[in-house]
Amino acid sequence: MKIKLFLKNICGRKLYFQIAFAILLAFGTATAQFLAAQHLGNVIDAVEKGYRETMYHVLSIAASLTLYIPGTAALTFFSGKISAGFSRSAQLKIGMKICSAQYQELERMNDGDLLSMIAKDIDSIRSWIGLVMRSGYLPVCLGLIPVCLFRWCNWKFSLLALCMIPLNAVPSIFFAGRLSPFHDREKKAYARVLSHFTDSLQFAMMIKAFQLEQTFQDEHKAKLDQHRNTLKKRVLFEKLTEEYGRSYGHISRILLLLLSAYFIFRGEMTLGRLTSVILCADFIGEGLKILGNIPLLLPPAKAAVNRMQTLLELPDESLSENKTAATDTRNGIPVYEVHGLSFSYGDVAILQNIHFRVYPGEKIAVVGLSGCGKTTLFKLLGRLYTPEKNQIYFKGMDISALTPEYMRAHITVTTQEAFLFQATFMDNVKVAKADGSEEEIIAACKNARLDSFIQTLPEAYDTEVNTTVQSISNGQMQRINLARAFLRDTDVFLLDEPVSALDSVTAGAIWNYLFSECTDKTLLIILHDLEEVCRFHKVLVLDQGKVAAFGTHKELIQSCELYKNLYKEKMKNRRKAEA
Repeated sequence: MKIKLFLKNICGRKLYFQIAFAILLAFGTATAQFLAAQHLGNVIDAVEKGYRETMYHVLSIAASLTLYIPGTAALTFFSGKISAGFSRSAQLKIGMKICSAQYQELERMNDGDLLSMIAKDIDSIRSWIGLVMRSGYLPVCLGLIPVCLFRWCNWKFSLLALCMIPLNAVPSIFFAGRLSPFHDREKKAYARVLSHFTDSLQFAMMIKAFQLEQTFQDEHKAKLDQHRNTLKKRVLFEKLTEEYGRSYGHISRILLLLLSAYFIFRGEMTLGRLTSVILCADFIGEGLKILGNIPLLLPPAKAAVNRMQTLLELPDESLSENKTAATDTRNGIPVYEVHGLSFSYGDVAILQNIHFRVYPGEKIAVVGLSGCGKTTLFKLLGRLYTPEKNQIYFKGMDISALTPEYMRAHITVTTQEAFLFQATFMDNVKVAKADGSEEEIIAACKNARLDSFIQTLPEAYDTEVNTTVQSISNGQMQRINLARAFLRDTDVFLLDEPVSALDSVTAGAIWNYLFSECTDKTLLIILHDLEEVCRFHKVLVLDQGKVAAFGTHKELIQSCELYKNLYKEKMKNRRKAEA
């Protein structure tokens, strides 16, 4: 039932009718195949009866094949179309959910292998759909043919032939049922291989810089070995099932031939009927194969549905209860007012009892040692995470009551990571503001000190990224991020180490723009390099998830030992680097 409802949610009710039509098509194809086998046996027996009756059965075979051949082609085409349609719909739904789901819930669910397993999960459900469509063979293979056996042959022969069915079906179903855990373990092992391979590509520069090639190779080999072991076990069980079925098929045919020879000798069976029986035995085998695949394909499909359904049921950001859309414009209202903010990942406290205020136009630096909670604080201020009520106010309004759409329309956030589309530089910057004009985009790129680089490319702003441009440096990626931020031109910027990958000249030019041209904008910036910290109105110092100090640079140098030591250490390292 879960699979049925899942398919309805993905593709709608039309999928039911499409699958039902495919089942009817399979039934018609199987019936035509059965009639051809029946009349083939009749042809052999009719040779002795005369030309007329022989031709009747030959024409019947031709008519059956005329239905069977295009029917099989139509079934193959239609089944493929249904499977492809399901895959596309599922991938669209998952893609939309990843984009619309609450960030905190999505982050909590993704264990690193989730997205790697989605492709195999879709394949598992496709295999189940294919099996359901082939179930149209069953009424013919396991219904019509056994009935006809009793009509055609001696009842003793028919009974013995039908008694052989459980000898094949029961062990096949037993082996298939045992295969499900092996399939699941193999799928997880393969997902880990893909995940590690992706990490190797992503951190290739770091691997080479720290001479970690052997370490990554050993780890990759270990994951491949783990996948190989799970694959070997799964293949072993599959081969046992296949070999049993093949061996049983050979033995059962020999027994049927010996038994039929006895009945032919006694005159109770004809050679034509024997031919039809042998052909129909293959149909029964096809039906048994479909039955045997049910316990093989159903558990992986159920597990896949559960995993994908869990993802699709994540709450959407747009479903916030309170859709406040009016900004409090009273004078003197802080842009951000944080009262007793605390936040935890599970049982691990990340932020504890945070208090501070940020007024319009202020430039605030957020500093602290790694792991002190700076990034988590920014995720809360940007509404990626939802704080408790009355802990963060944005322009006088409780941020927990504001929709993420509203927040993101009024603030601009940049992260340390940048992403690029397979598109032109113009389009890659324009994603930040769909209605941005060409003049606005070029101005934003100039402010981000990106324009001079783009002008050196063959087609300037119309140059496609990742085709003509083979390599984009980290600094250029960071400037693309900044160009997008400047194009959005909101009143509030949350910037995470915006110039960490830039040379000192370019970084200085961008700092000058932020402090001289953005005087009316409110900036909160996570800083690692403290060379420019003196230019900020205030500095927020975090230490192990708590506010160690909040004030001007001069005040903190005098009153905050942590900040003083941090600043001296950064400046010392800076002088050494310059030397």
